[in-house]
Amino acid sequence: MTKEALDRLDALPDSRERREGRAAVATADRRYPDAVRELTTALQFAPKDVGLIGQLGTALYLSREYEPALEILGPIVEQAPASDDVRVLTAYGDSLLQLDRIEDAVRYLRRAFTADTSDQAASLSLARACIRQGDFRAALPLLEWQLAGDADGSVHVLLSRALAGLGQTEKADAMIAKSQEIQAAARERAVQEGKRTISPPK
Repeated sequence: MTKEALDRLDALPDSRERREGRAAVATADRRYPDAVRELTTALQFAPKDVGLIGQLGTALYLSREYEPALEILGPIVEQAPASDDVRVLTAYGDSLLQLDRIEDAVRYLRRAFTADTSDQAASLSLARACIRQGDFRAALPLLEWQLAGDADGSVHVLLSRALAGLGQTEKADAMIAKSQEIQAAARERAVQEGKRTISPPK
């Protein structure tokens, strides 16, 4: 969003739409605590709006406030449309996982992945939960389809853990080696981007 658009947004009277817009900007900038504050205020204008409640719970999850996220999202995860909202289900399930409530996490993350089998966040969260549960074989297909797009090596690391859990040590070691290769390439790209950023104009 441009500065001009932000200025227009700030010039509006206080409303749900204004606060929701500001929260969207904060989320895009990864300023999740700011998004939480904006959405909390937005809910004052529409306290029973399930969509807003879902957004607030997700923002709390992204802020790593897992207990408050569960408290906010708990009453709506069985309701439509939240019951089919992959983002809400993933935030709820992964919050459970972060709090070591693994069996419950698997249940909700499986629902999230079933609702949209192309959702990468749901797939990765479910894979992590399966690995924590010791169900290494179930994690394999959740990870393998994402290998080609693994930009930071994290998918390869998770797959290595699953393979190691199945006793496939050579394949696990190969995944770790590939992860390190991806990470090295990412660091090199970051260095090159930094050089371009600070290079004086010719």
